[in-house]
Formats: sequence, structure tokens, C-alpha cells
Amino acid sequence: MASVSVGTAQTPWFWFGIGVFQGCTVSTVLFNAAFNTSFQHLATSETNCGYQFRYERKNKVLRLLQTGYADDLALVTGTRGGVDAFANNEKVLNRLQDWLVWTKAGGTKGLEAKPKKCIAAGFRNGEVVDPGLKVWESGGKYYPRCLEPGEAFKFLGKGLLADLSNSWHKLKLEKVFNEYANLIDKTLLTGIQKAWIWEHFAMAKFAWDFLISDVPPSFVKSELQPIQTRFLKKWVGLAERADPSILYRSREQAGLGWKEVRVEHKKGQLIRRHQLATSNDPKVREIHERVAEKQRARNRSGQISKKGSTNEWKVCCELDMLLAEAKCNKIKGTASRNRSGLGFKARQRVAGVSADKVQRAELLRIFGNIEAEKRLVEVMNKRLSGEQTTVVPLDGAPEEKQGNYFCGWLRWCKDMETSDMRWAALLRKDASYIRFLLNSVQDSLPTPSRLRCWDAKRLVDGKCPLGCKRAGTLKHILCSCKHAHEPPPDWSEEQKAKWHNRIKWRHDSVLQVIEAAVLEQFEHETGKKEERAKLEAAQHHANPLFSKGTIGMKSTTGKSFSAPRGHSEKPPVFSEGDDWQVQFDFETEERACRPFPPEIAIVSGKGSRPDGVMWSMETQTVVWIELTSPWEENRDKNHELKMIRYNQLAIDLREGKHVGNIKWRVIPLYVEVGCRGTVNQRPWYGMCNDLGFTQTITRRITEAATQTALWCSYFIFLCRFVKVWEQRPLMGASVWKGTR
Repeated sequence: MASVSVGTAQTPWFWFGIGVFQGCTVSTVLFNAAFNTSFQHLATSETNCGYQFRYERKNKVLRLLQTGYADDLALVTGTRGGVDAFANNEKVLNRLQDWLVWTKAGGTKGLEAKPKKCIAAGFRNGEVVDPGLKVWESGGKYYPRCLEPGEAFKFLGKGLLADLSNSWHKLKLEKVFNEYANLIDKTLLTGIQKAWIWEHFAMAKFAWDFLISDVPPSFVKSELQPIQTRFLKKWVGLAERADPSILYRSREQAGLGWKEVRVEHKKGQLIRRHQLATSNDPKVREIHERVAEKQRARNRSGQISKKGSTNEWKVCCELDMLLAEAKCNKIKGTASRNRSGLGFKARQRVAGVSADKVQRAELLRIFGNIEAEKRLVEVMNKRLSGEQTTVVPLDGAPEEKQGNYFCGWLRWCKDMETSDMRWAALLRKDASYIRFLLNSVQDSLPTPSRLRCWDAKRLVDGKCPLGCKRAGTLKHILCSCKHAHEPPPDWSEEQKAKWHNRIKWRHDSVLQVIEAAVLEQFEHETGKKEERAKLEAAQHHANPLFSKGTIGMKSTTGKSFSAPRGHSEKPPVFSEGDDWQVQFDFETEERACRPFPPEIAIVSGKGSRPDGVMWSMETQTVVWIELTSPWEENRDKNHELKMIRYNQLAIDLREGKHVGNIKWRVIPLYVEVGCRGTVNQRPWYGMCNDLGFTQTITRRITEAATQTALWCSYFIFLCRFVKVWEQRPLMGASVWKGTR
């Protein structure tokens, strides 16, 4: 009998004869408990009918008769005691039928087999044969019927063929891969939105197939990986000849950090093997261990696989290596961070998570790091097939670098912070921005030099489009062309009057971002000073014993004394003094460049003053900022040149050798914002810390500076054939406002 309760209301009791109510959370438990009696009923036949594995491990005999989940049941029999395996299987099926009849005892409907869903397959001497089982009859046909050649029977999501091969799964995966990719590609979404759907929806759909199937990694790498790479390149605008590793590299390695199907497939296989190795069923663990021992023996002897390859990926051997690495990491512990001190500490256990799941997550993390290192080695050793090994193959022009240009980012990615490549940021960007960002990092933009490398017929001369007769590389176009820095000497005065420096335009646009951040920090410090003054006045009014720098206290005897304030960090430089002035050296339509402040020092000449100067006569403090927007690989060289250029001026100011013999407190700051939207982390965040920038301002100035440099470089690249660069508004102010 049953009754339904809804809140405080309850229906009358009524009879029900079969099953449980749909939606009941106990329904699956009740059904499994009832169906489990079939396993108990058939267990007595395992010794005489079950399949016995040939390979004996440590004198352990392993037999298997039944497996399944819920109402899906599989029976595996072998030749035992002179009785044929097929006869044993029919014997067990008849015993199962007896159990089904038993469930109908007492007049209930009970359980029944569905003959049309019962499939059989048999092996004799390695050949697929029809076992000829006749247990159930329906429509004049006997069941279980034998699987037809090429027919697949889905059992627990896995397609089983009569010969137990993986051909069905291979066809399914390749078909589904193409269907999903083409379905997403036909939508009217932007390219980055299509890539997001693939990453978060399609890849999750394939995870189950990767977990349960035995498809070899070689198939995934040769058949499925090219499909993913081809469509992702199309959606993000990556050049056809560009190295695809930028799609899958971590963000620390100047990549997008997306899932690579080749790696995800191996992770699925490792998860399955770890689940089998840690199963609560001793038979499952024993079967896994026997498979693992075979792989270990084949690995030790260098035995060739069935397909004639010695490069077979042995998942059990990989799992052993990962377990050893995880054990070593557990003994070592985790490195202390922040203010925890030096050394290591034990890993903290996450509450509510099983030990096996924690270990599995650690194994996948280690495996991901190993695959990232392999990917990096592959990129570094990749040869430019079909291309010249020299990037600058021009007569009379020096070769800038040799070998593989795909790994040029390795020279600067460690110390340079790239533009934000997280999904939240990319989904807000224009497709042209993403295309330029990725191809500039890979140096795969269609520059004259790159087109000459890709052009087998050599129809492109590869020279600079501005006419300087040098190689037209990306570095040359964005940073080095002398006709971009100064007009050609053979131009007329009218042409020279219209000409402006496009490289300086990018530099000044980034400098405008820094100026906006400094001015906002001034406003922030002014507000803090006003709040501090009000607070001190209120404290002084409430406690007449309060004095500046001390807190008035009274002892129990009535004696007054002052308690010192606690230790405080060094105050921001702008918090001292009320007469700070700011002067940045960039030219716009509203203002012209100004000389170095004469009240500090009298200097003249090209390059005699930093880009930005902030000073206070009250505190006798001067802060200057010198900015460079170089090719990322030249960041250290430019940083040292700037320090050398202004080192003598800093020494003279500290020693009081300039106006009024004032001994200034000098804070020199030298920063680099790369032309491809990167910042030199240590000097950049050192500047933010020295100027006392809040976390919000630091985040905004970093985001705005990288975006400004990248957008300006993108515009310079688009105008690489425009010889006369006229004056244009700086982009820094507009980008800074957009980061709010």
C-alpha cells in the first residue's frame, strides 16, 4: 500500500502491484535491491559455467559469470568440465528464466525478459560463431539471437561487436565529431562564441565515449585531433600554417589553455583505469591487475604490439608512473606561499571528498603538466616543412634569426604578462582583435617576410612596404622601420609636414593610460587625506589625551601615558605633501610637449627628459616614469638603456647639483609595455606598488595598457602599406574609460 504526502495533506492509502512511483528518489535503490536477487540466484553456477581466465596470477584462479548494472545483464560462460561454453550459457539462461518465473509468484506480474533485446555472440578457436541459443521464442524466432557481422549492440553505452573490436566506436566518434563541428560552424554566432560552445558543450559530450571505449590514442591523434584543430583555427582566425599549440598551451605559456582532444582522451583512459584499480569489487581489481601486468611485461621487454608498433601507449604503465609521482609529491608536501615561510607543508584534505577522488585529481594534474612539457618540446623541435629555415631570406639583408619561429614567444613569456585570454575577456572582444592577438604571438601574420616563406613560387619580394629595403618582418613593421620613425630624406617639405611617427603614436597612447591612472590615484589620495583629517579631529574631540602619533591612555592610578601606534607599512609616495604636480611628455591636438620642469633641473636635448615626471617641492621628491613599447624579445636591452640614460641625472639630483642645490629624493621607474600587448611584470608591478596604486587601479591600468598597445599595433599593421602617417588622436584615454 502507498500514500502520497504533499505538505501537510495526505491522500488515502491505496494498493499498487508493480514497480515504484516515477520520480521517487528511492526507486532506483528499491529496484536494484530486488534485481540483485538474480545475481545471487546465478552465483551458484559460476564454478561450473563461468569463464575462467587463462592467465593465472600468483596461483589465483579468476572466473567470471555475470556483470551488469540495474536491469542490464551480461553472462559470460566458458567450456567447463567437458561441457561446451554455448551449452553452459543456455543452462545459465534457463536458470535466469526460472528466476523470472519466481518473480511472478503470488499472482503478481513480476519481471519478464525482452527477447528482441537479447543478443548473443560466441568464439570458437578465435573465430566468431553463432552459439545457437534457444531460450525464448517470439514471432517464430528464437532468442538470444546472434549478432550480425558489423552490427553493434549498445550495452551500458558501449557499442559491442561480435568480434569485440573498436571499429564501431571509431566510426561513431568520427561521425559525431564532424556533425558537432559542422553544426556549430553553421550557426550565426561569432567565431569565439562557436569556440566556447565547442569547449564547454561538445568536449563534455565526448568525455563518456573517451572513458568507456578502447579507441587507441593513435586514432584520436590522426583522425579526431585534425578536425578539432581545423575548426578552432577557423573560428579564432589563426593562420592555416600557424602552429596550433597556442590553442592548447596554458596562459602562462602565452596560450589559450583550451582542451586538446588527444589529451582529454588519455585522461579518460587514466580515469577508467584508476577507477578499476580502486574498485570495491575484488574481481574488478584482479582483472585490472592482470591487464596491467601484461602491459608492464610488454613494456620491460620492448615487445611489439599487435599492430607492429613499439610506440603503443600503455595506460597501466602511465598510471604506475603517475602514482609514483603523486606519492613523491605527497611525501614532499606543498610549497609554502605568501607569509607561510620557507619550506613545505602537508597537503590539506578537502572535506567531503573521497581519498580516491583526491588522488585521481592529483594524477590528472601531473599528467596535464607532463603533456604540456611534451607539447613544448614538440614546438621547439618542429621543423618548418616546406618553408625556408631562415625567416629573412633576402639578398643584402641580415638574417634576424634562424630556425623555428613558432617558439619565439619562449624568449619573453616567462617574465611578460600577456593580454587577458580568459573566456570572459575574449567573449567581449572583436574577432579582428583576437585574430591579431593570436597570430602576433605566433608570428604568423601575413607580413611580406612571412608570405615569402610561405610562397613556394617566390612571387613576394618580402621587403618592407614602406620602402626602406629591409625585410618586412612583424618586428620590423611594428618597431624597427626607420621610415616609421622619421620621414625619408627624399620627401618634399609638404610631405614631411604631414608625416608623424606611428611608433611614437602607440607609445604616447600607452603613456596616456599611465597618466590617467596617476591622476586617479591623486584623487584617491586626496580623498583619503580628507577622511584622515576628519577622523583625527573626531578622535581629538572625543579624547583630549589624543595627540598626533600617540594614543592617550590612563593607568589605574590615574597617571596619563601615551601608547605608541602599531607598526604601519611605508605610506604611498603621493600621500605625503599637498603640492604634487604632474607632467607627461606626449603631444596631442590640444597640447604640445613640454620640457623638463625647470624648478628641478635645466636639461635639454633629445632624450634628456623622461616620459612622465611627478614632483613635490614640499617633500623634495621627484618621481619619473620612462616608458618603452618594444618588441618583447628586446625588453631587457631597452630596460638597461633607459637606466643608463637617466642614471647620471638621478645621481646629480640626489647630490643637489641642480637648481637651488636641493637634494632631491629621486624615485626612477622604467617600464615596458610590449607591442603585442604584454607588460614586463617586475618593473610594471613595481611601479604600481611604488606609486601606491589600489588593486582596482592596478587592474585597470594593466588591462588598459595591454589593450591599447595591441590595438595600436593592430592599426599600424593594417596601415603597413600607408607611407604617410598623419596625426591621429591617442587611444589611451578611451581605452582607460572602457575598463571601469
